[in-house]
Amino acid sequence: VTVNVSQFNNNSFDNCTPDHLLDFSIQRLDQISLPADEITFDCDDAVSFAIPIRLYVVDEYGNQSFCETFLFVQDNVAPVITCPNDVTIDCDDYADDVFFGLPAVGDNCPDNLNLFYGDDTLAQGITTCLAVVRTFSAEDGSFNVSFCEQLINLVDTVGPVLSAYPPDITLSYCEVAQIPNPANIQGFDLNGCTSVTVDFDADTTALEQGICGDYNFEVTYTWTATDGCGNSAVHSQTITVID
Repeated sequence: VTVNVSQFNNNSFDNCTPDHLLDFSIQRLDQISLPADEITFDCDDAVSFAIPIRLYVVDEYGNQSFCETFLFVQDNVAPVITCPNDVTIDCDDYADDVFFGLPAVGDNCPDNLNLFYGDDTLAQGITTCLAVVRTFSAEDGSFNVSFCEQLINLVDTVGPVLSAYPPDITLSYCEVAQIPNPANIQGFDLNGCTSVTVDFDADTTALEQGICGDYNFEVTYTWTATDGCGNSAVHSQTITVID
Protein backbone atom coordinates (compact mmCIF):
# COMPACT_ATOMS: atom_id res chain seq x y z
CA VAL A 1 0.00 0.00 0.00
CA THR A 2 1.19 3.53 -0.80
CA VAL A 3 0.25 6.58 1.26
CA ASN A 4 0.87 10.25 0.40
CA VAL A 5 1.14 13.55 2.23
CA SER A 6 -2.54 14.42 1.80
CA GLN A 7 -3.45 11.51 4.05
CA PHE A 8 -1.41 12.98 6.92
CA ASN A 9 -1.93 16.72 6.46
CA ASN A 10 -4.76 18.02 8.61
CA ASN A 11 -5.23 21.65 7.48
CA SER A 12 -1.66 22.83 7.93
CA PHE A 13 -1.28 26.55 7.13
CA ASP A 14 1.14 29.49 7.21
CA ASN A 15 0.64 33.15 8.08
CA CYS A 16 2.25 34.36 4.85
CA THR A 17 2.37 31.54 2.34
CA PRO A 18 -0.88 30.41 0.67
CA ASP A 19 -1.77 26.76 1.24
CA HIS A 20 -1.18 25.80 -2.36
CA LEU A 21 2.41 27.05 -2.17
CA LEU A 22 3.32 25.10 0.97
CA ASP A 23 5.69 22.19 0.38
CA PHE A 24 4.74 18.98 2.15
CA SER A 25 6.70 15.74 2.62
CA ILE A 26 6.50 12.69 4.85
CA GLN A 27 9.22 10.51 6.35
CA ARG A 28 9.25 7.10 7.93
CA LEU A 29 11.16 7.21 11.23
CA ASP A 30 11.57 3.54 12.13
CA GLN A 31 14.17 3.06 9.38
CA ILE A 32 16.66 5.23 7.49
CA SER A 33 14.76 7.14 4.80
CA LEU A 34 14.45 10.59 3.29
CA PRO A 35 11.33 12.78 3.25
CA ALA A 36 9.22 12.14 0.16
CA ASP A 37 5.77 12.78 -1.32
CA GLU A 38 4.67 9.23 -0.60
CA ILE A 39 5.71 6.08 1.26
CA THR A 40 5.10 2.49 0.18
CA PHE A 41 4.53 -0.27 2.74
CA ASP A 42 4.59 -4.02 2.10
CA CYS A 43 3.58 -7.20 3.89
CA ASP A 44 6.59 -7.07 6.20
CA ASP A 45 5.14 -3.87 7.66
CA ALA A 46 1.89 -5.56 8.72
CA VAL A 47 3.05 -5.86 12.31
CA SER A 48 1.46 -5.31 15.68
CA PHE A 49 3.32 -2.10 16.53
CA ALA A 50 2.83 1.43 15.20
CA ILE A 51 5.16 2.93 12.61
CA PRO A 52 6.18 6.57 13.39
CA ILE A 53 5.63 9.04 10.54
CA ARG A 54 6.83 12.65 10.39
CA LEU A 55 5.05 15.30 8.30
CA TYR A 56 7.14 18.27 7.14
CA VAL A 57 5.73 21.61 5.99
CA VAL A 58 7.98 24.26 4.37
CA ASP A 59 6.77 27.72 3.40
CA GLU A 60 8.01 29.71 0.41
CA TYR A 61 10.68 31.36 2.55
CA GLY A 62 12.24 28.10 3.66
CA ASN A 63 10.75 28.07 7.16
CA GLN A 64 9.99 24.52 8.23
CA SER A 65 7.75 22.87 10.79
CA PHE A 66 6.96 19.23 11.39
CA CYS A 67 4.69 17.02 13.43
CA GLU A 68 4.62 13.29 14.10
CA THR A 69 1.96 10.61 14.11
CA PHE A 70 1.77 6.84 13.95
CA LEU A 71 0.60 4.45 11.28
CA PHE A 72 -0.63 0.90 11.67
CA VAL A 73 -0.32 -1.33 8.60
CA GLN A 74 -2.89 -4.14 8.67
CA ASP A 75 -3.43 -7.16 6.47
CA ASN A 76 -7.17 -7.86 6.57
CA VAL A 77 -7.28 -10.01 3.43
CA ALA A 78 -7.86 -13.71 4.10
CA PRO A 79 -6.05 -16.32 2.01
CA VAL A 80 -7.80 -17.98 -0.92
CA ILE A 81 -7.92 -21.76 -0.56
CA THR A 82 -9.29 -24.35 -3.01
CA CYS A 83 -9.54 -27.96 -1.86
CA PRO A 84 -8.63 -31.00 -3.97
CA ASN A 85 -11.50 -32.93 -5.53
CA ASP A 86 -13.52 -35.39 -3.45
CA VAL A 87 -12.27 -38.97 -3.73
CA THR A 88 -13.59 -42.49 -3.24
CA ILE A 89 -11.05 -45.00 -1.95
CA ASP A 90 -10.88 -48.40 -0.33
CA CYS A 91 -11.17 -48.24 3.43
CA ASP A 92 -7.79 -49.95 3.79
CA ASP A 93 -6.09 -47.09 1.95
CA TYR A 94 -7.24 -44.37 4.34
CA ALA A 95 -5.08 -42.93 7.10
CA ASP A 96 -5.25 -39.52 8.70
CA ASP A 97 -1.67 -38.78 7.64
CA VAL A 98 -2.13 -39.81 3.99
CA PHE A 99 -3.08 -37.04 1.57
CA PHE A 100 -5.34 -37.42 -1.44
CA GLY A 101 -4.35 -34.15 -3.02
CA LEU A 102 -3.40 -30.82 -1.43
CA PRO A 103 -5.28 -27.53 -1.65
CA ALA A 104 -4.20 -24.61 -3.81
CA VAL A 105 -3.53 -21.62 -1.58
CA GLY A 106 -2.87 -17.98 -2.40
CA ASP A 107 -2.59 -14.79 -0.39
CA ASN A 108 -1.67 -11.14 -0.88
CA CYS A 109 1.11 -11.73 1.68
CA PRO A 110 2.22 -15.28 0.79
CA ASP A 111 5.52 -15.49 2.66
CA ASN A 112 4.06 -16.51 6.02
CA LEU A 113 1.30 -18.89 4.99
CA ASN A 114 0.61 -21.94 7.15
CA LEU A 115 -1.58 -24.90 6.15
CA PHE A 116 -3.44 -27.07 8.67
CA TYR A 117 -5.93 -29.93 8.35
CA GLY A 118 -8.15 -32.17 10.45
CA ASP A 119 -10.37 -35.20 9.77
CA ASP A 120 -13.91 -35.93 10.98
CA THR A 121 -15.60 -39.28 10.32
CA LEU A 122 -19.17 -39.34 9.01
CA ALA A 123 -21.52 -42.25 9.58
CA GLN A 124 -22.67 -42.09 5.97
CA GLY A 125 -21.01 -40.92 2.78
CA ILE A 126 -22.73 -39.75 -0.39
CA THR A 127 -22.33 -43.08 -2.19
CA THR A 128 -20.65 -45.18 0.51
CA CYS A 129 -21.40 -46.23 4.06
CA LEU A 130 -18.41 -44.35 5.43
CA ALA A 131 -16.83 -41.00 4.72
CA VAL A 132 -14.27 -38.63 6.16
CA VAL A 133 -14.50 -34.85 5.90
CA ARG A 134 -11.00 -33.42 5.69
CA THR A 135 -10.99 -29.71 6.55
CA PHE A 136 -8.03 -27.66 5.37
CA SER A 137 -7.30 -24.21 6.77
CA ALA A 138 -4.84 -21.61 5.49
CA GLU A 139 -3.58 -18.94 7.90
CA ASP A 140 -1.42 -15.99 6.95
CA GLY A 141 1.00 -14.01 9.09
CA SER A 142 -1.77 -11.68 10.26
CA PHE A 143 -3.92 -14.61 11.44
CA ASN A 144 -6.48 -14.30 8.65
CA VAL A 145 -7.90 -17.78 8.05
CA SER A 146 -9.79 -19.48 5.23
CA PHE A 147 -11.23 -23.00 5.11
CA CYS A 148 -12.26 -25.62 2.57
CA GLU A 149 -13.42 -29.25 2.81
CA GLN A 150 -12.58 -32.43 0.92
CA LEU A 151 -14.92 -35.44 1.16
CA ILE A 152 -13.15 -38.81 1.29
CA ASN A 153 -15.67 -41.59 0.60
CA LEU A 154 -14.57 -44.97 2.00
CA VAL A 155 -15.55 -48.27 0.37
CA ASP A 156 -15.55 -51.35 2.62
CA THR A 157 -16.10 -54.71 0.92
CA VAL A 158 -14.23 -56.87 3.43
CA GLY A 159 -16.46 -59.00 5.61
CA PRO A 160 -15.91 -59.46 9.34
CA VAL A 161 -14.60 -62.63 10.99
CA LEU A 162 -15.76 -64.55 14.04
CA SER A 163 -13.59 -65.31 17.03
CA ALA A 164 -14.46 -69.02 16.89
CA TYR A 165 -16.10 -71.56 14.57
CA PRO A 166 -17.50 -74.44 16.69
CA PRO A 167 -17.71 -77.73 14.75
CA ASP A 168 -20.80 -79.86 14.24
CA ILE A 169 -21.24 -82.71 16.74
CA THR A 170 -23.41 -85.80 17.04
CA LEU A 171 -24.74 -87.16 20.35
CA SER A 172 -26.81 -90.19 21.37
CA TYR A 173 -30.19 -89.63 22.94
CA CYS A 174 -28.68 -90.65 26.26
CA GLU A 175 -26.26 -87.74 25.96
CA VAL A 176 -28.92 -85.04 25.62
CA ALA A 177 -27.73 -83.48 28.83
CA GLN A 178 -24.37 -82.95 27.16
CA ILE A 179 -25.70 -80.58 24.51
CA PRO A 180 -23.30 -77.65 24.86
CA ASN A 181 -24.39 -74.14 25.59
CA PRO A 182 -23.82 -71.67 22.76
CA ALA A 183 -20.25 -70.44 22.57
CA ASN A 184 -19.56 -66.80 23.38
CA ILE A 185 -18.41 -65.63 19.96
CA GLN A 186 -17.32 -62.12 19.03
CA GLY A 187 -16.90 -60.44 15.67
CA PHE A 188 -13.92 -58.50 14.34
CA ASP A 189 -13.48 -56.14 11.41
CA LEU A 190 -10.21 -57.09 9.70
CA ASN A 191 -9.62 -53.67 8.15
CA GLY A 192 -10.71 -51.77 11.26
CA CYS A 193 -13.14 -49.57 9.34
CA THR A 194 -16.29 -50.11 11.40
CA SER A 195 -17.56 -51.83 14.51
CA VAL A 196 -19.08 -55.32 14.33
CA THR A 197 -22.24 -56.69 15.95
CA VAL A 198 -22.96 -60.40 16.40
CA ASP A 199 -26.51 -61.79 16.37
CA PHE A 200 -27.25 -65.26 17.70
CA ASP A 201 -30.11 -67.63 16.87
CA ALA A 202 -30.95 -71.13 18.08
CA ASP A 203 -33.33 -73.51 16.33
CA THR A 204 -34.45 -77.09 17.02
CA THR A 205 -35.66 -79.36 14.22
CA ALA A 206 -37.30 -82.79 14.75
CA LEU A 207 -36.07 -85.58 12.45
CA GLU A 208 -37.43 -89.10 11.85
CA GLN A 209 -38.48 -91.32 14.75
CA GLY A 210 -35.70 -93.47 16.16
CA ILE A 211 -35.74 -97.19 16.84
CA CYS A 212 -36.47 -96.56 20.52
CA GLY A 213 -39.59 -94.57 19.75
CA ASP A 214 -38.09 -91.16 20.37
CA TYR A 215 -37.44 -88.66 17.64
CA ASN A 216 -34.00 -87.74 16.43
CA PHE A 217 -33.52 -83.99 16.36
CA GLU A 218 -31.02 -81.29 15.51
CA VAL A 219 -30.10 -78.12 17.41
CA THR A 220 -28.64 -75.41 15.21
CA TYR A 221 -26.74 -72.49 16.62
CA THR A 222 -26.17 -69.62 14.17
CA TRP A 223 -23.94 -66.62 14.68
CA THR A 224 -24.12 -63.71 12.22
CA ALA A 225 -21.47 -60.97 12.39
CA THR A 226 -22.30 -57.72 10.57
CA ASP A 227 -20.07 -54.69 10.18
CA GLY A 228 -21.11 -51.05 9.78
CA CYS A 229 -21.14 -51.31 5.99
CA GLY A 230 -23.44 -54.34 5.84
CA ASN A 231 -20.77 -56.95 5.16
CA SER A 232 -21.49 -60.13 7.09
CA ALA A 233 -20.09 -63.50 8.09
CA VAL A 234 -22.28 -66.44 9.16
CA HIS A 235 -21.39 -69.66 10.96
CA SER A 236 -23.73 -72.42 12.04
CA GLN A 237 -23.07 -75.29 14.42
CA THR A 238 -25.37 -78.29 14.11
CA ILE A 239 -25.77 -80.64 17.08
CA THR A 240 -27.49 -83.86 15.99
CA VAL A 241 -29.11 -86.06 18.66
CA ILE A 242 -29.83 -89.67 17.56
CA ASP A 243 -32.22 -92.06 19.34
